[in-house]
Amino acid sequence: MNIALTFSGGGYRAAAFHLGTLSMLHHVKTETGTLLEHVEVLSTVSGGTLTGLRYMQALTKGEDIDEMTRSIYKFFFDVDMMTMALQQLDDKNPQEGASAIRTMVDIYDEKLFGHATFADFIDKMGDLPVKHYSANATDFESGIPFRFQASEKIGNYQGFFGNVDHRLSLATASKVTLGEAMACSSCFPGGFEPLVFPDDFALAKTEDGKKMKEKYGSFGIMDGGCVDNQGIEAILLVEERMRKKEKARKDKAIDLVLISDVTSPYMKGYKPFTGSLPRFIRKLTLKRIGNWLWLFSGLFAVALTVALLYHLFLPSVISGVLFAVVGTLTVLFHWGKKELVKVLNGTFVKHAVPDLMNLSLGNIATMVANRATSLVILITSVFMKHIRRKEYASIYVDPGWANRSITNAIYELRPDELWESRLKNKSLPSWLQPSAQMQQVSAKATGMALSLWFTEKDKADNMPKTIIAAGQFTTCFNLLDYLDKLKASSWNTSERIEELKACETQLREMWERFRENPFWLVDSVID
Repeated sequence: MNIALTFSGGGYRAAAFHLGTLSMLHHVKTETGTLLEHVEVLSTVSGGTLTGLRYMQALTKGEDIDEMTRSIYKFFFDVDMMTMALQQLDDKNPQEGASAIRTMVDIYDEKLFGHATFADFIDKMGDLPVKHYSANATDFESGIPFRFQASEKIGNYQGFFGNVDHRLSLATASKVTLGEAMACSSCFPGGFEPLVFPDDFALAKTEDGKKMKEKYGSFGIMDGGCVDNQGIEAILLVEERMRKKEKARKDKAIDLVLISDVTSPYMKGYKPFTGSLPRFIRKLTLKRIGNWLWLFSGLFAVALTVALLYHLFLPSVISGVLFAVVGTLTVLFHWGKKELVKVLNGTFVKHAVPDLMNLSLGNIATMVANRATSLVILITSVFMKHIRRKEYASIYVDPGWANRSITNAIYELRPDELWESRLKNKSLPSWLQPSAQMQQVSAKATGMALSLWFTEKDKADNMPKTIIAAGQFTTCFNLLDYLDKLKASSWNTSERIEELKACETQLREMWERFRENPFWLVDSVID
């Protein structure tokens, strides 16, 4: 049986949830090892790449998976990414240019990956359980995926690093550090700037780096979630190559795709700005502000003149300071207003500039807030949800994937989700109902805001362990739900799926333990 596994993006929430998924698969025993050892294809994005790359490193080193889990958990707690990044930025020469994501690379390489590079496993893929691994990023020059993909050697093919516009040779790719791939896959626009290739890479000063720059120049690479936050496309491309390898094959080469996902189909809709500024501010216009500044500048100038004429020391100091401050503000305001008018006169609103100057601050604040809100919703929700639906459709619309795919989503087992209606219409067996405690853990894990790292409050709230536990029992739930559905119809499944079916009793026993204590497995691994 071969399994393809995807880890979605979603910051540290994703990294921890997917760590729970890995841990659960590792603790399910099969006739030939563990369920995790049947994962032959792995595709990761953004926060999921943290867990995915660390898992690949563990495989190459022969590291125990529970030990790997503990090391990542320790990294969550011990490494203060924000403080370390700011300290490194403060030490940088201003002439070199400040790059937050470059400092993150250094931290990941030192604290998480031990300065490992792709050279550590490019040539070993054929000997590892995972035969195809892809860390997915986005090329910010062409807008298409940029993949760090290592595969078992098939003929001359051994992986694909880059894309059709920018392709790295295996010799060059082998010098890319895991921290650099991690940063490329996870530097979300707005939170970070792009990582520039080859300038921001360790290989920049090598001959390979110099040749790449001569060939392509410099280009930015950013978060893979910009084009595929679930990492599904990379799985489909691998499956296509696997089928070509077996030319006579008609069904899918992958027996089961497990999509581990911390995003959701839900979003908060747009709501107009309802805040209110104080009345005297709300009624102000740019024109009135300018007039008031001139007035006060004049009054303070008169006060200063009178105080100097009558040799009044304290009034002279006070009026002098006020005149200097207000006078400076007046000059800056009118200079800024003049420059703004210049800019606006070069746009389609040039004929409306006088009217814009007479708009109240209340109206300006409302318009700015509404536009900013709609832009944020577009980028973080509308755009991302649309991409998510398209990627899922590539799996669920294709009948060839029927009974060969499982979505493992972080929100599934919280209250008021689909499992409740399924329980009522009896499409979900009663023994698969999550306990009240599991629902609370799921809701807490889902409720963590998207974050690039765990804050001190998150750590105090035991959020890392909560999310790992949610990953474990949600994976158990979805495997059991999948096996239960196969009892009604196992159409289109591979005969190799029998090895998973043989795990049902074991999975049910683990599920009952999760119902009693959602943290039993994570506690046995971490503590």
